[in-house]
Amino acid sequence: MKKIVLSLFVFLSLCVKAQTTFQNPILTGMNPDPSICRVGDDFYLVTSTFEYFPGLPLYHSTDLIHWKMISYVLTTPTQLPLMGCDASVGGLYAPTIRYNNGTFYVVCTNYGGQGTQGSFYVTAKNPAGPWSEPNWVNHWACDPSLLFANDSVYYTFPDNGGFAQASLNVSTGKFNSVPKMIAQGTGSSSPEGPHLYKINGYYYLMSAEGGTGYQHMEVIQRSKSPWGPFTVNPNNPVVSHKDAPKNQFQAIGHADLFQLKDSSWWLVCLGIRPVGGNYHHLGRETFLAPVTWDSNGWPKVGTDGIVPLQLNSPNLPKQVWDKDSIRDDFDSLTLGLPWNFIRNPHNSDWSLTAKKGYLRLQGSAINFKEKNSPAFICRRQTAFNMVASTKLSFTPTKETEEAGLVVRGDDKNQFDFLVTMFNGERVIMLRQYLKDQITGIQYKTIDNADVILRVGATDLEYSFWIQQEGKPALLIGTTATKSLSTEVIGGFTGTYIGMYASGNGSSNTNPADFDWFDYETDSIPPYSWSIGTVETQNGMATPVVKSITALSYNKVQLKWNVVSNATSYVIERYNSTTMKYDSIGTTNVNDTIFTNTGLIGSTLYLYRIKAKNNNAYSLSSISNSVLTLQTPGPYSGTAAQIPGKVEVENYDTGGLNVSYFDTDLGNALGQYRTDDVDIEIGGDTGNNTDIGCAAAGEWLLYTVDVNDTIADIQFRVASSWGGGLKLELDSTELCKTSIAVTGGWQNWKTLSFSNIKLKPGKNKKLKLSITGGGFNINWINFSKVSKTGFNNVNSDVISIYPNPTTNSVKIKSIFEYSKVEIFNSVGQCVLTKELQYAPENVLQFNLSSGVYFFTLSNANTKETVIMTIK
Repeated sequence: MKKIVLSLFVFLSLCVKAQTTFQNPILTGMNPDPSICRVGDDFYLVTSTFEYFPGLPLYHSTDLIHWKMISYVLTTPTQLPLMGCDASVGGLYAPTIRYNNGTFYVVCTNYGGQGTQGSFYVTAKNPAGPWSEPNWVNHWACDPSLLFANDSVYYTFPDNGGFAQASLNVSTGKFNSVPKMIAQGTGSSSPEGPHLYKINGYYYLMSAEGGTGYQHMEVIQRSKSPWGPFTVNPNNPVVSHKDAPKNQFQAIGHADLFQLKDSSWWLVCLGIRPVGGNYHHLGRETFLAPVTWDSNGWPKVGTDGIVPLQLNSPNLPKQVWDKDSIRDDFDSLTLGLPWNFIRNPHNSDWSLTAKKGYLRLQGSAINFKEKNSPAFICRRQTAFNMVASTKLSFTPTKETEEAGLVVRGDDKNQFDFLVTMFNGERVIMLRQYLKDQITGIQYKTIDNADVILRVGATDLEYSFWIQQEGKPALLIGTTATKSLSTEVIGGFTGTYIGMYASGNGSSNTNPADFDWFDYETDSIPPYSWSIGTVETQNGMATPVVKSITALSYNKVQLKWNVVSNATSYVIERYNSTTMKYDSIGTTNVNDTIFTNTGLIGSTLYLYRIKAKNNNAYSLSSISNSVLTLQTPGPYSGTAAQIPGKVEVENYDTGGLNVSYFDTDLGNALGQYRTDDVDIEIGGDTGNNTDIGCAAAGEWLLYTVDVNDTIADIQFRVASSWGGGLKLELDSTELCKTSIAVTGGWQNWKTLSFSNIKLKPGKNKKLKLSITGGGFNINWINFSKVSKTGFNNVNSDVISIYPNPTTNSVKIKSIFEYSKVEIFNSVGQCVLTKELQYAPENVLQFNLSSGVYFFTLSNANTKETVIMTIK
C-alpha cells in the first residue's frame, strides 16, 4: 500500500502583502450559524453541527479568508449527548463564541439527545481544547448568546416572538435573576439568533428574521440600556437577499458582527448556493462581508445589504495553510479532523488498528432507519464538483449485509453505493433511498476481488463508478443532487459522504476493510474515469439502459442504446416470487424503446436488457429499477366531503398530469409531500400547511363527495403579487376570480362566493386552476346554506338591535365572525364588510326600508338573522 503522508493543517507562517480580493463563501459545505470572536490578531469561528459528532468545529484564521479547523468544541458523549435525536433537526443549534479575560466561552443548545438538558455553555483557556463539561443553564431556548459588559454577563435568547435576557453567573452556571423580555422582533416571522453588542454607548440587538429559507434576513435594533426599550433600525435589514431572487447566493442571514484593529467592521453570516432552480444540497455555508455605519449609527452590509461573490479583502496580512492531502491512508491511530459520525458512535464498530493501514468497519445491526449511530464515518461535501473514492475489501454472506459509500442527506434520504448480496450473488448496488423508501435500484454482479468505489459530483448530478483490478471502470448509475436538497427533504443540514457497513438487523459476518479514502474538489479538468473497453459476448456489446421512466401508476417505459451486430432485444423483469428474471417482451433491431403496461401503483420493478443475434445473447445490462406512480385517487383514501373544508395540499395521488400540473420540478418548499407541488409550512392560523408560489397554468385535482345542491365557497389566500384562480366541478365552472395583493406572503385573507350551485354525487372531481400567479393558498371551504340561500335564520348565537332599525345596529355575538353581509329579500348582496370580531360591535349603513337577511360569517360557517329597516 502506497504511503502518503497526511499533512493536516501545517501552518506555513507566510506573512506577505495582503491580497486584494477574496470570494464568498469563506467556509463551504455545511457550516451554518457562524459565530466569531477576535483575540488580538487571531480569529476563531464556530458553526452548527446538529446530529453530527464531534460537535461544533472550531476554525482559526488571521486574515479572515483562509481558515483551518483546529478542533471541535464538544468531543465526548458526556459533553455532547446525541443518541436519539432527530436527523437534521435535532442536536446542536446555533452556537455563539466569545472571549473574556483569558477564557473562551461557547454557548449553544442541544435538542433531543438522551441526557441533554437544553441550553449550556462550555469554557476553555485554549480554543484547541480541552473544553469543559457543559454548564446547563436550565432552559431550552435555541440560539443563546453572551455579552460581557459592565462587569456583567448578559445571556440573551429568543422567546415567544421576541427576546429574553438574564444576567448569568459564569462561575456557578446559574442566572442571577429570572429572565425578562427585553425586545420584540422587528415585524417579520421567526425572530431568532440574537447577538447583543455594546458599541459607542448603545446596546445593539442584532437578530435573524424571516425563517431559514429564501426570506431570511438580518435586522438590528438598539437601546441605551441592555434591558431596553429598543428602537428598530428604520433601514432594516442589515443584510438580506430576499429581494434579489436572481442572486447566486440566497437565504443570507444569521450574522455575527466584529471589529478589526483598523476600526473597520465586518460580519459573518450564513447563506446558500442554489443550483438547478431553487435547490441547495451542500447545506448553509459561511460568508464574510464588510459593514458600514451611517450618520445615524446604523450598520449595513456595503450600501445595499447584498453579499457579493467577490470583495476587497480585509486589511490583514495574507495567511496560507498547507492543503489537506487528497488521500487518507488510515495510517494514523486517530481519525483526521474532517471525519464525523452520526450521533454518538459505538467504539466497537470501527478500528484503525485491527488491520494496519486500514479503516475497519464491523457492520453492526444498526442502519440509518434508527435514531442511533450506524457504522458510518463521513465528511462534509464541500464543493459542487468533487470526487470521493475508496478501496474496499468486503465479502457479504447474506442479502442483509452491505458495505460501501453513502451520500447522505439525512436518515430518510441517501444514495447507497454498496457491495452486498442479491439472489445469492455478490453485487455492486446503487440504491436510492428517498422519503423513507427505496425509490430506485441499479446493480451488477461482481466477482470476489477488492473493488474501488468512486462517487463523482457536479452541481446537478452524482455519478457512481466501480472498478476491479484488470477490468475497465464501469458507470453503475447517476442520481440528481436536488433529490438531497433542503427544498426536497427539509431540515437544516447539507450532504455528507462516507464509508458505511451494516447487517440491517444483525451484525455482518465479515468486516469491511477500507484501504484508503480520496477526496478531491474542483479538479481541472473535471475528473472522470475512462471506461476502457466495453464488455462483450457473442460479438455484441452489453446494452446500456439510457432511461427508465414511470409514465403512470401502471405503465413504465425503457430506452436503451443500439448494439452493433444485434438482430433484436429481449426485455426482462425481475420476479420476486421465483427470484429470477422473466422475459416480458422483445423488440426488433431498430426499436430501442419498450413500454410495460398492466403494472401496480407505488411498486418498485427491476428490468434488464439483452441483445440477441443468430448466435446467442449479449451480457445483460445493468439491472435498473423504477417506482411506479401512486394509483390515482383521494390522497387520504377517502373523498373529501362537501359541504366541508378541502385542504389544498391534499390533492389526489396519481402524479404529474394526472392529479396535478406544476410548472417546475420538485417540491421547491420541501414540505409534506414528495412530488412537484410546492408546499410549505406557512403562518396562517389552524392547519398551516399551504401551497406556496402558485404559478399561472398550474392545477390540482381533488376527489370529492358532494352532498348538497348549493353552498357558499371561501378561499384562504395570501399574496405579495396578486393572481387569479378558477374552481370547477366535473368540468363545470363554479367560480373564477382575480386575487388582489394581501400585503405579504403570510398576510392571509378570505375570499367568498355566495350561493354557488352544485351537482350532488360521489367521487366527483374538483379542479383548482391557477389563472394568474403568484400567491399562496391554504384551503377551500364549502359552507352549507339553505335553499333560500341562508342558514340558521334567526340564529340564537347572534343578535342585533334595535331591530327594526334606521340604518344602524349594535351586534352582540358569541360567534367569532370576520365578515358582515346584508342581502335583500330576493337574495342580492347589498353590503359586504370585513369586520374584526368583538363581543359587541356597531355597524352603520345606508339602505332603503324593507326586510333584509343580516349575515355574519367566518371561514367555516355563517349565522343569519332577519333585519327590518323602517
